[in-house]
Amino acid sequence: MARLAGEEELDGHLAWLWDTVTGPVLDALGLTGPPGARPPRVWWIPTGPPAFLPLHAAGHHAEGAGRTVLDRAVSSYAPTVRALAQSRRPADAPPTPSFLVVAGPEAPAARPLPGAAEEAAAVAGMLTGARLIAGADATRAAVVTALADHTWLHFCGHGAAEPATASGSRLLVHDHLDHPLTVAGVSRLDLPSAELAYLSARATARSGFTALDEALHLAGGLHLAGFRHVLGSLWETDDTVSLRIAERVCAGLGAPHPVAARALHDAVRETRDRYPATPSLWAAYIHVGP
Repeated sequence: MARLAGEEELDGHLAWLWDTVTGPVLDALGLTGPPGARPPRVWWIPTGPPAFLPLHAAGHHAEGAGRTVLDRAVSSYAPTVRALAQSRRPADAPPTPSFLVVAGPEAPAARPLPGAAEEAAAVAGMLTGARLIAGADATRAAVVTALADHTWLHFCGHGAAEPATASGSRLLVHDHLDHPLTVAGVSRLDLPSAELAYLSARATARSGFTALDEALHLAGGLHLAGFRHVLGSLWETDDTVSLRIAERVCAGLGAPHPVAARALHDAVRETRDRYPATPSLWAAYIHVGP
């Protein structure tokens, strides 16, 4: 009953967001396309408290296709208008894709995540030539070194958000207690060949209370480090659904020019259509980038 009440409350918040924020914006832009049409792209650049809210998932989902952002637009996020303009400039031909999959199913001082190992194995099997770093081998040094040699990253494991000090939010690599992979550390990396990062971990796109106007979260940090496209989440998601969405996204990405936003949008909308009354399963996923 508590879970049901929570889903109903979240659904109510998504409807309110549509009525007060995203619905009027899309109407003003003339984005009222019929259900089933190929939706256009929209970039959200929230500041202040709205930075915590799933604008991309707003809508009256119980009604079916129509008054929802998912049915009218493919959503992405950007830290600033300038950053968005820069990231949308024509780029040189991207390098040949090379894939890195990192799995941390049993990070120290964190509960086990058996689904992380399953997802990592499934994703690595779908990506030709992917390198898998898992378990005790997935240290901060190993991951940072491998990032320089790969254009795509898929991380499966724990993420830890630090609302009071957002720059301290981190991915739980195996030695995170002594050598954390934080937002601050990630954003200082220089990865000019990086193309796409998929963070299958909780709260990788949640900003801190003290930096509401900045993209101080793990997804934003990887974007600043050089990844053109970053997929993250606002909260912890179900292991089974996470695996299904990851597989759907990987199948929808077209190397060497990944249409990451559309691949994620299609996977999330498909999941929403299957579980419309359970928004916690699909409303958390976001895309950051051009």
